[in-house]
Amino acid sequence: MPDNVEIFFDGLRRRGHDSMLADITGRLRFDLENDGEVQSWIITFQNGEIAIAQQEGNADCVINMPRDFFEAAISGAKDMRSGWLRHVYLVHGSLYLLRAFERLLPQKPGMSDRRYARLAPSRAKNE
Repeated sequence: MPDNVEIFFDGLRRRGHDSMLADITGRLRFDLENDGEVQSWIITFQNGEIAIAQQEGNADCVINMPRDFFEAAISGAKDMRSGWLRHVYLVHGSLYLLRAFERLLPQKPGMSDRRYARLAPSRAKNE
């Protein structure tokens, strides 16, 4: 039976073209740690298209994260940015791709819908 992480990535795989990500290109890898084991997932962004692979490999951004935090983030219970600021997980490489990924996550109750905010280099200094 698929778990929540597999269901989430399968949903991304079936998502099709996403105009919110039309200007994003790169590879993001999540290394999800659980009881000493690491499960790797690669998300490839290519001008609005999303490809998913459960494998290790090179990426423009690598995120080492506890699996339980990732599960909470994909359910909307935890916020990716606050987890990073609290050093819950490590990011190596392009933060821009992490920000693009955040746009795919459900909103926490009471938050504005950040999925429709454009990612622009000029915004980065204001965040």
